Order: sequence, then structure tokens, then C-alpha cells
Amino acid sequence: MSLTLLAAAPFPLFLLLGAGSDMARYLIPNRFSVGLICAFFVAFLVSGLGWQALGDHLLTGALALVFGFALFALRLWGAADGKFLPAALIWFGSDTALTAVVYITLAGGVLSLLAFLLRKLLRAWPILTLASPSMRRLANAKQAHAPYGAAIALGSLLAFPQSDLFRALAGLI
Repeated sequence: MSLTLLAAAPFPLFLLLGAGSDMARYLIPNRFSVGLICAFFVAFLVSGLGWQALGDHLLTGALALVFGFALFALRLWGAADGKFLPAALIWFGSDTALTAVVYITLAGGVLSLLAFLLRKLLRAWPILTLASPSMRRLANAKQAHAPYGAAIALGSLLAFPQSDLFRALAGLI
């Protein structure tokens, strides 16, 4: 394993922290998104990829930010999800961002279905809501909100080994 691959270590760390926080509290603190972005620049510097690749990654992140804000404006996502997505997708160039988005979308669909089913279960068995405040919030919600940060994390983690940045850090290109 290449030592430069260690520069990628913050990527799964911040994704998992953000997903865990979103699942527990329906909140993704900004520090996880900021951490992802700062760690990206460090990893990119170590990767040896050129200026053109940097521009591609920054453009991917910017487009994801616009997309995230659009979903927030349509009230389909929370603001934290709209910030977490570009912080994750900046790690992908345009060649693998679509793959990540497909994985994120599939994970989000499964997560939304599970949240819907869990909400129905919690309403049928209210005693289960004593387990945690998250369970109570889910049971009392007018609609089942999935912690989409978990989908962003899972989809990003699944797609990352295919990205140019990961392959460069691993010494594969």
C-alpha cells in the first residue's frame, strides 16, 4: 500500500462521522463538510494530479453545490445535506461523479424506504420510541425524513475506489 494513500484516510472518516451524526440527530455539523473539503486539498496536493484535474474536481463540487441548494430550495433536502454532498463529490472528478451520484441515489432510495417502514412500525408499536430521541422524532414526523447524509456517505464510499484521485493516491496511475 502506498503511503500517499494515507492522505485519503480523512475521506471515509468525515463521511462516517457525518452519516452517524445525521442518523442519530438528523444533523450534519458543518465541521464535517469543511473537514472533507480541507482534506481534499491535502490529498490532491499529495496525489500529483495536475491543475486541469483540480479544475475538474472543483467544477464537480460547484455543480454539486448548485444541485444541493436546488434540492434544499425545493424542500427535498436539509441545508446540511446540500453542503455535505458537494464536500463529498469534490473528491470525484467528472468521470466518476455520476457513478457516485447513482450509488448515492440508490442508497437514498433504500434508506427512504427503510425510514418509511420504520416510521410505520414505530407508530404501530409506540413503546419502541423509548429507545432514543431519534426514534421519537421519526415516529412523530409528518413525513418520513431519511438521514440522507448516510446515503451520501455510503454512495461516496462505494464509488471512491473508481475515482482518479483514489487511483493516484494508491499509485495505480
